[in-house]
Amino acid sequence: MFDIALIVIIALIVSVVAMLSIIGMLRKRITEPKKKLRKRIDKLEMEMEALKDRKEL
Repeated sequence: MFDIALIVIIALIVSVVAMLSIIGMLRKRITEPKKKLRKRIDKLEMEMEALKDRKEL
């Protein structure tokens, strides 16, 4: 009886760890494009400011 309970407890722990890993990977996949887009927007804004400064001269 103790062996079965131990196997069930280990299986539950492994399944929780697997679910947390999957959630972490999905969260990373969702947030990664936002970071890339934010970097591109920041770069374009800096280029616009540089062009405005150059135009004013």
